[in-house]
Amino acid sequence: MNNVFISYRRDDSASICGRIFESLEWYFGKGAIFKDVDSIPYGVSFPQYITSVLEKCGVTLVVIGRRWLEVTGPDGRRRLDDPGDFVRLEIETALGRPATVVLPVLVEGATMPPADQLPESLRPLTQLNSALVRNDPDYQGDMRRVQAAVQSALLAQVVQGQKGSWTTAGATGSADAAKYAPGRGNRGLLITLGVVVAVVIIAVPMLLITGALSSILPGGGSGANGDSAAIQKTLANFCRAVHDANYNAAYVYFSPHLKQTVTSFSQVPNVLGLSGALSGCSEFGGGSFLNITGSSAQDSVRFTVVTQAFGTQVNPGTMFFVKSGSDWLIDGVSG
Repeated sequence: MNNVFISYRRDDSASICGRIFESLEWYFGKGAIFKDVDSIPYGVSFPQYITSVLEKCGVTLVVIGRRWLEVTGPDGRRRLDDPGDFVRLEIETALGRPATVVLPVLVEGATMPPADQLPESLRPLTQLNSALVRNDPDYQGDMRRVQAAVQSALLAQVVQGQKGSWTTAGATGSADAAKYAPGRGNRGLLITLGVVVAVVIIAVPMLLITGALSSILPGGGSGANGDSAAIQKTLANFCRAVHDANYNAAYVYFSPHLKQTVTSFSQVPNVLGLSGALSGCSEFGGGSFLNITGSSAQDSVRFTVVTQAFGTQVNPGTMFFVKSGSDWLIDGVSG
């Protein structure tokens, strides 16, 4: 559930919504943004189809322009007053899903419609904090705030382990990997993952095909305990996502710099040099293998891979991290 859905009305905000779509697709990845879903397969009802689409999305953006409330249909009635209106069904479905974050986005100088002018099913929309996206010269700054807010919501869902965030893969991971379309780099800020712990060696249990994932907290390095713990947390969550073949979620932990080279989360296995299904990864060394210098760090990582032809293999390498605020992101991998 690492995708974004855009609900908008063509007669109201098609032009700027197309620009918003392009900005979000550049930011989160091709295939991660859903828009224009009214071209549904033959024989499928729209309510069923929109539910299936929204099940893949953690965030729904409701784009509201100046005419959004008043757009009418051929019969002269407001479209929002029609229970079968696509936009109304989209918003009702999103508001009815507790796992979905709904974010109103006001464009073209629009304000939030009064609750008494909305169908009762849409009135909860007016209680949500809205974002503002203006035209140039304010567009880029406004979109950066929207992108950061959406990114934080998606990552929070991954960390909280909501249904759909972690999908257990089979031996090859191919069945679940197919659920995630290729995308491009996410360039947002991440929510804080760091936790402060004593400088000791600990085990971090994770669900694995073979048992548990053990990631050992480093005892050395020049960084503060909080930095060591944050790097450890990033690595543990990244490894878990890769193990579950949830490459969309794994890609979240790549830095903007790395995403300029790795432009699709479908490339994550190739970056790690994996030729089979990941069954475990852990840091290794003599207690000083994590080296933190200012806002950069490097650590030695051992990836355990299972293939049908060669069985269990170990791919050792070095993972480089960069600090972004209080978070640490993966900035490179070498083997």
